Amino acid sequence: MKEEINFEGYFVATEINIAKYCLEKFRTAWKKRWEEPLLLEFENSKVYVFSFGSIVFQNASQKVKDDVFKEFRKYFVGKKEKQDYENFKLFVYDSKKEIEELLKKEIGKDFFFVTEDGGVVLKDKLNNDLLEMIAFVVAQAVALEHIEEKVDNALDSVEETLKKFRSSFIILRGKKVLDYLYEVSSIKNRILSDLMLLEKPERAWEEEYLARVYSQVRDYFEISDSVRVIENKLSYISETSRYVLEILAERRAEVLEMIIIFLILIEIIFGIIK
Repeated sequence: MKEEINFEGYFVATEINIAKYCLEKFRTAWKKRWEEPLLLEFENSKVYVFSFGSIVFQNASQKVKDDVFKEFRKYFVGKKEKQDYENFKLFVYDSKKEIEELLKKEIGKDFFFVTEDGGVVLKDKLNNDLLEMIAFVVAQAVALEHIEEKVDNALDSVEETLKKFRSSFIILRGKKVLDYLYEVSSIKNRILSDLMLLEKPERAWEEEYLARVYSQVRDYFEISDSVRVIENKLSYISETSRYVLEILAERRAEVLEMIIIFLILIEIIFGIIK
């Protein structure tokens, strides 16, 4: 016999001000780490609210989701009009034998696995830490979709700028190109710092089984592959922007040289006329 736990992740804003919410709602200070969620419990469901802009629902009804979105709306910083979405199903089995029959292999001392349909766990090993770790990875995965969208938009803009730049002798505003470099830096910071996509959360270092859960669920969402693709695109944007800045500097120098030559010619002409 199996039980199904459904995780649904939404990326709703660049940041959710949990500290302000706790202060106004509970008159308490929020002192947890950045990657730790605010946990809200409802009848038969849980909600994990992450500071980096993701909300993950566990077996939540539509009413619970609507109520939570309404409750937190004023704490969204950089609200997203169209929410990104990811989901993950966890199947809980009563016995080791059921899991072995499903996987068609002996599982030894392991109790958590990920298949193409979602996660599989032994019921007596299920705990809140494991559920929270899954929620964290779902939160990362849905936030990563937003980053992929931003990178693709930046890439399109750079390509369009480069096309115009190569097609005619124009002098672009350097600020526009510098904006691309700033965007690259901002996205890299979000990957490294806000979403912690390149390092394990502290709990995964403390508990070996949580590290395995973290790793397997990340593989399910292909997070590492997505990050590599994003980093390659960011490198291209960065290199292209620097190339354009260098050419811009050369073109401005050429224009300045032409102006100087023109002024000298004018001076010579006036000298001859006199």
